[in-house]
Amino acid sequence: MKTGLVIAGMLFFLVGCKTMEAQPTEQNVEAAVPAASPAPAPPDTSSSPAPSSLTMEIPRGSSQNPAIAPAAAVPTVVVPEKPTKKEIQTALKNAGYYAGDIDGKFGPKTKKAVEEFQTANNLSVDGVVGPQTWDLLKKYLNSETQPSETQQQ
Repeated sequence: MKTGLVIAGMLFFLVGCKTMEAQPTEQNVEAAVPAASPAPAPPDTSSSPAPSSLTMEIPRGSSQNPAIAPAAAVPTVVVPEKPTKKEIQTALKNAGYYAGDIDGKFGPKTKKAVEEFQTANNLSVDGVVGPQTWDLLKKYLNSETQPSETQQQ
């Protein structure tokens, strides 16, 4: 009786799973459920068809193991890229905010340029190139990107 409830519960779960490509059959689900005691003999279904809620077909050619439900989608963690100091200076120079040498040193000129860029782009002005600042600034890393008209004047 317990095995039947476990199978019915698993089938109920699998029928409601929208991400499942192949649906399990009753036999495959029974094989996937570890039995604590010998499984009872299957009922005689030769005289009457099995209820439709328990009968499922597996599409031919399916390579998935239908007895195992797919894992829930794992959220992708996006790690923000960390720019080098030379990339920051290059982007600031291309955007029209930095006139110094691209030397890879984050000195007062670079910090002032970052603050001006943050002010012009309505960001928190802290002189630090964090994810939001870099997201806007990295567009200027390519030398073909031109600063806006307000920055050129």
